[in-house]
Parts: sequence; C-alpha cells; structure tokens
Amino acid sequence: MSRSSHNKTGAAKQADLWIWNNEDCLKGNRNLVDLISNAEKIRKQKFNDAEQAANWATSRGKLRKILSKYTGTSAADLRFGTSDYGKPELIGHQLLGLDFNISHAWPFSALVVSTACRVGVDLEELQELSQDEMDWPLSQRERADLAKSPPTERVDAFFRYWTLKEAFIKAIGLGVSFPLHNFDISPISEPPSVLRINDHRESAKFWHLETRKLNPHIRWAIAAESMGAPLAINFCEMPEFKAE
Repeated sequence: MSRSSHNKTGAAKQADLWIWNNEDCLKGNRNLVDLISNAEKIRKQKFNDAEQAANWATSRGKLRKILSKYTGTSAADLRFGTSDYGKPELIGHQLLGLDFNISHAWPFSALVVSTACRVGVDLEELQELSQDEMDWPLSQRERADLAKSPPTERVDAFFRYWTLKEAFIKAIGLGVSFPLHNFDISPISEPPSVLRINDHRESAKFWHLETRKLNPHIRWAIAAESMGAPLAINFCEMPEFKAE
C-alpha cells in the first residue's frame, strides 16, 4: 500500500536496505572473500564464469559482514540454512526475529533486513523481452494493465511488475511455489501495492511495496509485511549514483 493509505495508528515498522557494487567492494576490501565458509568456497568453484564467481563470493562476504552487525556474531562464524522453500535463514539466531533477503544483478547485490516483519527484495537488470515472456508471470489484470503502456515504456513497466512480484513471493518464503497469477500488483499509474492475494483483499493490505530505479538499467523492489503500519526504509548503503 502507499504510505498515505497505511493505518497511521500502528507503530511504524523498520526495514534496512543495502545495495552495493561487488566489483567496487572487491577492489576496496579483498578480505571479504576470506569470510566465506568452506561450503561457500566449494559453491564458488562451481561457477563457470570467473568474474561472476568473484562477484558471488564477494557478495557472500559482504552479506556476512552486514549481518554480523545485527547479530553480534563475527562474520566468519555465521551459519546459514534455508527454509523448506529455499529462503535463506540464520541458524542459531531465531530469537532475534531477524528476517532478511538478498538478490543480485551482477555486479550489484541488494539486501533487505528487518527485525519487525517478513521482507523480500529483488534486483533485476532491464532487458528486452518478447510479449510472451512478459505475459507469463503476470495475472490477467496485470497483463491488461501492461498492454496499456506505450511500447517504448513496456519493458520498464514489466520489470516494475516483475521485481515487485518477486520481492513479494520471496518475502512470504514460498518462492515460485506460490503461483504468480494468485495475486495482483497495483496498476503502473498507482503507487505499488498488493491488491489481491488469492481472493482475499483484506490480507493484501498488510503488505508494503516499494520499487525504484537504481540506475537506468537496473530496478530494485522490496516487499514487507508491515500489517498496515507505516514502513520506514533506511537506505544504509547505496552506490554513488544513489537510487532514482
């Protein structure tokens, strides 16, 4: 929901958004890669592209360094697991109520963290797609709205939908097991919000969505289960050009 439509009587929820350039981080602090676990080092070796492998390992080191600030545990000692549907989790810190999610559009990574609500983030590089590729992840209502956008603006309009939908399904922790046509995102002409989840409109009001362009080629979006309360997003670290 837009900020103006939130229930102002509820206490504001907080979410921290971190976005960084892994290439810049690697140049400035090569010790980040030293923080990753043996399992992460093995995963790094499975990348066919050396540059992407370096970006991924740097992003894991940066993730560890940031989350250590919230947990008080050293970055190298953090242990990760996943939910039944693949959402990353911290092992041994459940009592903190810490929820986080990470996304990549190389060389950039985005991380959202909250101790107040479930959160999800998506980061995507805009690219030309066929109409079929743009239609398949959208609900019937969203397809109709996308069709109204001028052809020159359709790619950007699609990625607005796509990042918001990805952030939402990552926040609820179900990933693509939750059918993408089972919920509607607001029209392009309106502030981002969830209009419907399955056939329930009331539960959609519990969610706060936000999306912006990081630069002309990359868009980010976050979803937070704010339960109708206002959401304060803290931009903790952003690239030099800032978010648009």
